[in-house]
Amino acid sequence: MASVLQHKVVSALPAPLDANAIYYVRVGAGFDIYVTNDQGTVVSYPINNAKAGANSDITSLRAAQYIDKTYVNAAATGTVTLDLSVYSIFDLTLTGATTLVVSNFPSLTNETLNFLIRVTSGGTVYTLNWFSGITWLVPGGSVPTAPLTGKVAEFVMSSQNGTATYGRRGPAN
Repeated sequence: MASVLQHKVVSALPAPLDANAIYYVRVGAGFDIYVTNDQGTVVSYPINNAKAGANSDITSLRAAQYIDKTYVNAAATGTVTLDLSVYSIFDLTLTGATTLVVSNFPSLTNETLNFLIRVTSGGTVYTLNWFSGITWLVPGGSVPTAPLTGKVAEFVMSSQNGTATYGRRGPAN
């Protein structure tokens, strides 16, 4: 079995390439990975390049893409705007009657947008009014109410191609 050399993150692939080596090449805040065979020829594509086939839209593998930005409002009352250009999780503690409004809904083509609204009722159960256009995926299609006093409920929203928003009440305590 051949030994494998690993090269720390470099700004570009050197020439010539070492045989049986792994190169980490800086790209923005991340890096691409290249692997060479016993003749010093790259034998696999950079992990971050798009590939033909089932995963053709994967263009990078960076942890930041999988971390959701959370909007926290510990005193939600009145009209609360859910800005989808910045956040995908909304953590609201109701302190009065609250009406939710969505802003910056992205244009979608062959894509699905998912976002989560976590609602905590403070010392009193307040009215929660939802933005228009939601089809509730619950028996009878009825609009869910805010959780009971001191309880938390999560509401999961999804929109395929931006043509309709589906909502369902998720976990609650």
